[in-house]
Amino acid sequence: MARITGEDILKIALANPDVIVPLQALEAGKAKAGKSKYNAVRCEFMGIKFASKAEMRRYGELRLLELSGQITGLEVQPKIELAAGVRYIGDFRYTENEQEIIEDTKGVRTQLFNLKWKQAKERYPTIKFIITGENK
Repeated sequence: MARITGEDILKIALANPDVIVPLQALEAGKAKAGKSKYNAVRCEFMGIKFASKAEMRRYGELRLLELSGQITGLEVQPKIELAAGVRYIGDFRYTENEQEIIEDTKGVRTQLFNLKWKQAKERYPTIKFIITGENK
């Protein structure tokens, strides 16, 4: 069974005259202000701030998956506690097929990210951790 992506759902929605697609969804690729040291362009969409265009696009895909019922409970920038009061902030948390997932969209993995990622996976073994958007 092929997995339907957020892009697929958007194409279907745009082709269906009975579905109203908000203008903001169509203009999601247009970003506001500033770049990070890794050339990620900070963006804002419907009042939600994202660290990169890739993260904002992924939010759009996940939101469409949520609207279609493929995932539930989509949360942006979930915080989880690690050892010694350290917190890891993921990009997204959602449930798919009764499995809790925390997802991070990365272009570049830093040493600090790798350390927190490893600690999070060890501390929360029932949560599935996913990295998307990596430059290989």
